Amino acid sequence: MEETALIDGVPVPCVMARNQVLVLFPRGLAGLRACDGSQAFVFPDDDGVVHLTPGAAYTLALQMPTTTTTRYQQQQYQQQQQQEEQNMAKYRCTRQEAGSWAPIVGAPRVGTTTGSGAVEEFLFRPPGGPAFSQASYPREGMRPPSTREVGYYSQNRNNSFNLGKACSTVEEEMRRQTEDLSGELFCCSPEIRLNERPGKLIQDRVHEYVFLPMIAIRIADTLEFQRLRTLKQLGTAVYLYPGATHTRFEHSIGVAHLASEMVNHISICQPELGITRADILSVTIAALCHDIGHGPFSHLFEHVVNRIRMAKRPQHLWHHEEMSVRLLRRILSRLNLSSYGLTEEDAHFMELCISGLAPRAQWPNNIGRPPSKRFLVDIVANKRNGIDVDKLDYFLRDSLGCYGRAAVDVHVPRLLSACKVICFEGEYQICFEEKMALSLGDIFNVRAKLHKHAYQHRIVKVTDYMVSDVLYEADPYFKIRGKDGQLIRMSECVEDEEGFCQLGDWVWNAIAASGDPQLAKAQSIIKRINERDLYTVVGMALFARYQVRLTEESIQEEILSYCLPMEDNPEWRDAVEATLIVSFISITFGSSDDHGIPDDPINHVAFYNPKNMEFGAFKLPKRRMSPLFSPSEYGEKLVIVMVRDRVFMDVVAAAFETWKEHNERHLGVAVPTHNMRKEESPGKGSTMARRITESLSTFNGDEFLPNLFQLSGNSRQGDFPNNEPQQMQQSQHQQGSTDENTSDNKTEQYIKPEENGDERPRRKRSRSLE
Repeated sequence: MEETALIDGVPVPCVMARNQVLVLFPRGLAGLRACDGSQAFVFPDDDGVVHLTPGAAYTLALQMPTTTTTRYQQQQYQQQQQQEEQNMAKYRCTRQEAGSWAPIVGAPRVGTTTGSGAVEEFLFRPPGGPAFSQASYPREGMRPPSTREVGYYSQNRNNSFNLGKACSTVEEEMRRQTEDLSGELFCCSPEIRLNERPGKLIQDRVHEYVFLPMIAIRIADTLEFQRLRTLKQLGTAVYLYPGATHTRFEHSIGVAHLASEMVNHISICQPELGITRADILSVTIAALCHDIGHGPFSHLFEHVVNRIRMAKRPQHLWHHEEMSVRLLRRILSRLNLSSYGLTEEDAHFMELCISGLAPRAQWPNNIGRPPSKRFLVDIVANKRNGIDVDKLDYFLRDSLGCYGRAAVDVHVPRLLSACKVICFEGEYQICFEEKMALSLGDIFNVRAKLHKHAYQHRIVKVTDYMVSDVLYEADPYFKIRGKDGQLIRMSECVEDEEGFCQLGDWVWNAIAASGDPQLAKAQSIIKRINERDLYTVVGMALFARYQVRLTEESIQEEILSYCLPMEDNPEWRDAVEATLIVSFISITFGSSDDHGIPDDPINHVAFYNPKNMEFGAFKLPKRRMSPLFSPSEYGEKLVIVMVRDRVFMDVVAAAFETWKEHNERHLGVAVPTHNMRKEESPGKGSTMARRITESLSTFNGDEFLPNLFQLSGNSRQGDFPNNEPQQMQQSQHQQGSTDENTSDNKTEQYIKPEENGDERPRRKRSRSLE
């Protein structure tokens, strides 16, 4: 016969699995303790199994029952209650001596947390102690704090309550004396408290300590997730910012933390939404696994795969979200979801959270949730306005890696605490407090700056194309072990989950160290990157408007048509076409209108006023936008032209200048993001050298003009475009020598090529400056 124990007089098995507990006790076993002298609490083990002593009695009651305890135990419990009442009496006297019952005001520490309850000094009184109510203290803006000793709630997390909203000033607190803004006082249901479940705390450079539930730990300890340790978050940006070495592994953990914090906050502040423990776990797991489908060098691998696939035959483009869903399904197939209280419908819901759902899109019917929980999908991948935990984490983490500090001035926990779910425009969506509009605008501004100075910086664009060429050239010869031990190409790994799990940034070093002669071309490009011999940027141009009809292919064809030497030489044209790279740089604030024109993302965010909820949610009209922080345009598009071989730089540069002249009406003037000295200084193939050959009057009074022609006497005939006549150079040679001898106050001069062994002249500081 199976041994049993008693819980509130009900016989139960001594060993109960998680699913048995949910059947017998739908509200869970939070607060379960023994009915003996120890009154010890009982917690499940790492697998969620509850072990009870055979024949022992346990209770879920908030107070110790009198029918199952001895007289000594009852006396001990009464003494404990009397001591607590005395503590409360002392507290009242202290407050009265302070005068007028001064309101309790907490500094930045006051607030709602979703970890182990609120700050201990401001926790509500737990059940079982003296009764408190707002009516008992009508002149207080907040309920009295707990008189428990410090550390009590870290040991007894079951007695944690919602603190609600606190004030930061005495005046604001006094205005709320007649209002109860702390919300409905309720005991947090065990189904929505993750921290009561087994898990781990992980230290993070951005969020400090991060808590992950046990199922998230099990998922993190898999091959599919551990490979993220070998993937740099910013790919080739490390060649621009040496500190940008953080990985997708730590980013995924940070996103899971923010997702858990956000959904926990909503579940505590809005219990009417019916958020369950399965909802919290599903969103947390989706956030944890949203990037496991990335390949080597992150987003760059997508472009390489699609470039190879489209070269073979036109087909649909591959995206890393597809692989993330497939790998998540692969991981979950090895776990017993029922042991964690999850079902197959929860797995489908995780996939939906990774892929995202556009506004007004049809709600799936296989995820086991009503449309009223649509807001949960927007937490990880928000296709409504772009405010999701994924972006919040990588804005903080990427700016910390690139700049050495977090560029986001918004306090993320404050932002999460300002969100509220409201049915607006026919859908349940996450809304923010009205006063957070400027803070949200700062977040989108940080996004644009990161794209400008990091993600799409010209050096990053150059190295992206070089790494792309390495992977493209190595793909036919560099093999990966796939399913059943079969060797496949890197581009074929997107169809083979076993092979994809082997990919990482390590392929870069493997290609460089390989002894296969077929990888020589790829290895030569790697050598150029290591020696900083990058592809040459011929020029950049800014379009006056974001939307243009021109494409990268059409611009490349126009530039090729302006390359004059190619008219009668097909081989020359093929060589220039192989070395020419034309690419767009598109930067926006992350949103666009129905016509595809970038607009203010605040237009897509719903707000609410916590002091006047009768109006519900609303969107800010343009007249309420700050003109000081509202740019005239919310997007810019540039074209960058590069050459793989520096030999063709002069030809392509001249053709690009001609293209800009023919398309001048479509172009604007870009704000410089780098010094123009190198491009505007006299040198072989430079812009200024071409202007000199066209018009000498352009540089009247420039001191360096004579030195330029002094050097050109020893240069080859091809130093200037179109082989300008040497007579012009020789006519200025003598004048240049005279000016050089008479200018005593010159601070710079050029070193001749034969002195430094370089084709291009370089500047040398005169000794008068030393």
